[in-house]
Amino acid sequence: MSWFYDYRAFAYVVSLGSQIAVFVSCYETRKIGGASALSLSYASLGLVCAVLTSVPLVIALLRDCGKNPVNVKTELICLPLLIILWLVVGGVSTVAKHHNFGYDDCGLFTDPTMYSICSYADPISTFSFVPAGLVISYELVLAFVAAYGVWGKKPVWKSNVRGTMMSDAGF
Repeated sequence: MSWFYDYRAFAYVVSLGSQIAVFVSCYETRKIGGASALSLSYASLGLVCAVLTSVPLVIALLRDCGKNPVNVKTELICLPLLIILWLVVGGVSTVAKHHNFGYDDCGLFTDPTMYSICSYADPISTFSFVPAGLVISYELVLAFVAAYGVWGKKPVWKSNVRGTMMSDAGF
């Protein structure tokens, strides 16, 4: 195992934890807000994103435990899609909070429903941007290693990250 695989496992586990936090925050926002358009917009998007992005990460981690781990090409194709989803949820929840509640503190609301919807928007955006940042850094290093391997006439597209990918590329 290399430091690269350890960082990948760290990024995936933290991303899964963040997606659980997004799922819970979005669920609570939907439950508190009811059918209001305010709670339906970013909370629904966050729920869908949490489910859609958690499934590939769990599958990748489970495949690494077996004999058929995920290869470099698959990760270079799939991870940017997850990153885009996380950035969209974080951006939409941030814009929705500032558009609907302004830049003031949520404690200014006397209505408990509005206070709850406002206070759940920050964790949704934060826990959406955290995995995006971690996985972007992992994706950039993975792309650099793969490009370096191609440049050195040692392509690693079909290699798995868990194995000897780094040494195959010349590192």
